Amino acid sequence: MFTTRLAESIWTKQVRNPSGKLILLALARYANKECICWPSIETLSGDTGISERQIMRIIKDLEKDNLLLVKRAGWNKPNVYKFTYSDTMSPEPSIDYYNIVNG
Repeated sequence: MFTTRLAESIWTKQVRNPSGKLILLALARYANKECICWPSIETLSGDTGISERQIMRIIKDLEKDNLLLVKRAGWNKPNVYKFTYSDTMSPEPSIDYYNIVNG
């Protein structure tokens, strides 16, 4: 299963904050084969037990560390996340975010 390979890759990464690794693992749970996912912050909070505000801070750190690309979709729409590491993953998004978010 693809998400298992992605999770294994996350376990080997050095992340500055242990909560960051938890967020990456939670995102991996929703990732498709292109390593893209779009769970809401609320969903991630429910999955991890971390506050929504703290999740937003951690995601910004993961972005700064080049572990995630984030497409902010706007008000009342989920952000789209793309993992940016691994031998099998492309560092650049290859998908139209607008169509994912807007159907």
